[in-house]
Amino acid sequence: MVRAFVPLIVESGGGTLVNIGASDGVVNVPRNGFYAASKAAMNILESITFDWPT
Repeated sequence: MVRAFVPLIVESGGGTLVNIGASDGVVNVPRNGFYAASKAAMNILESITFDWPT
């Protein structure tokens, strides 16, 4: 999804992507694996900001 929006952000002169996550992506919560995995994926996406050219 980020790849879809990047050209629009660049074309408009800049912008901000906002990720809303939860601690479940970091903290182990019993019987909550799929939800926690989606939140962990959000945390990983957030880490690309360190590699993304500014």
